[in-house]
Amino acid sequence: MLGQVQSTQGIQDAVRQYGAAPGGQKLMEKEHDAAQLAIQTGLYVTWRSRKTNEDCCRVGPSHKCFCGHLFSAHHSKGKSLPKCSQCACRLFDYVPNRPEEVGEWWLPRRKGFNMHSWRAKCKCGTPHDQHDPITRAGPCATFVSNYLCVVCESHQEDHDTMYESASDRTRDGRAVGKDFLPLAETPDLQQLVLGGGGGSSKGQRGKPKAVKALPDSTPEDLLSCGQITTQEYYQMIQSESSNEVCPPVQEVVGSRESGSGVGSRMSGSAVGSRVSGSGVGS
Repeated sequence: MLGQVQSTQGIQDAVRQYGAAPGGQKLMEKEHDAAQLAIQTGLYVTWRSRKTNEDCCRVGPSHKCFCGHLFSAHHSKGKSLPKCSQCACRLFDYVPNRPEEVGEWWLPRRKGFNMHSWRAKCKCGTPHDQHDPITRAGPCATFVSNYLCVVCESHQEDHDTMYESASDRTRDGRAVGKDFLPLAETPDLQQLVLGGGGGSSKGQRGKPKAVKALPDSTPEDLLSCGQITTQEYYQMIQSESSNEVCPPVQEVVGSRESGSGVGSRMSGSAVGSRVSGSGVGS
């Protein structure tokens, strides 16, 4: 594209002067929280392309599942993987949460556009959360995405939600720890986008939000609105429930059923699990 910034230095200069694009900022902040949670718990959750075998998104507490509920609403008990506490969904399966993730970057700029009501859609024209999270049936026989991932240019059905330990990822040559943070390969740009150093950017991670919570707000509401940090969210959850939101990774156990869309692979005492974009089984 004519006039498009090509070099890393050019991008850094642009972000320093004008700040990060609001949509990109939101995406990076959510992935930053996801990476911090992975480092804290040892359970790395990502949305991976079958086409490239690379991760298209780090999945964290403020991301939504195909069922329409937040990752933070999917709780684990004992050795099970995160199951939704608000519907029949058996296991969190990522779906694009913002129009920028499917290349529709112009939508948030339109007057009257409501980001909170935006949903990734099926070819039948209805949103993903109007389809059964288990069978994927809705107004049509089964959900078939009408969009492509902006990272790998593949459909929803060509991705898997992965649950892996640090040892799984290290063995496969994938980033862990601080290297798993967004923009880790470009520290200066990472500081500009996530550290609040760029233009009009508001990406100051860790800066307290001066927003008063409503008395009946749930931890999920507060986290989704950015009024509490990931760490504060888990402190609230742990004080309210004896259930583990994300159990130690060595306790996470998956299962494989023929045609179920759920798989698992052993790595020592840990189990890495795959949730197919075409369906989730028990």
